[in-house]
Amino acid sequence: MSEKPAIAIFAGTPVQANYLAAVVRTGGHAIAENPADAAIIVSLGKPPEAYKGRVLMYDDAMGSEKNDTHPAPQRAASFLARLEREIQALSAIPATIALGDCQLDTRQSFWTRPGKEAVRLTEKEVSILAYLYDAPGKALSRQALLDRVWDYAEGVETHTLETHIYRLRQKIEEDPSVPKILLTQEDGYRLGL
Repeated sequence: MSEKPAIAIFAGTPVQANYLAAVVRTGGHAIAENPADAAIIVSLGKPPEAYKGRVLMYDDAMGSEKNDTHPAPQRAASFLARLEREIQALSAIPATIALGDCQLDTRQSFWTRPGKEAVRLTEKEVSILAYLYDAPGKALSRQALLDRVWDYAEGVETHTLETHIYRLRQKIEEDPSVPKILLTQEDGYRLGL
């Protein structure tokens, strides 16, 4: 059995940091001394700008209730389950994905095209591309992408996905109005490369 990856913690106060560390340790994870060594950073609040990896917001995983001073202990089990799903998803995605002459760095969330500056993608954008990459030549339905990328989140509607697709095309396509990488099919989306 492989060792669980170390998790970095970011919180606004020492009380929050200690709480998150206790939750993460309960799940059998070590706390990373250096955030750069962590696969995922668990955050209550905005993480440091220098960190370029995957961020799992404690509040996002918990829903709409938010209490920055004293996180709700009864939600720790739900958060740990979400953390385990994130780690599983991260381990299933290759570190780099080549799409034509472009490259997606799934760990640092950068899209690179020859002769151009690297573009930072969001976690959702990386997930969309990774899931489409896992289905070469096939279109994934809108619902399949919503289920996979948003983890069956309640209340996520199709326009959420379409908004992400629009923004993603602005970042990765040479001409977003004539996409060649991220194609729309009548039943969903597929990669063109």
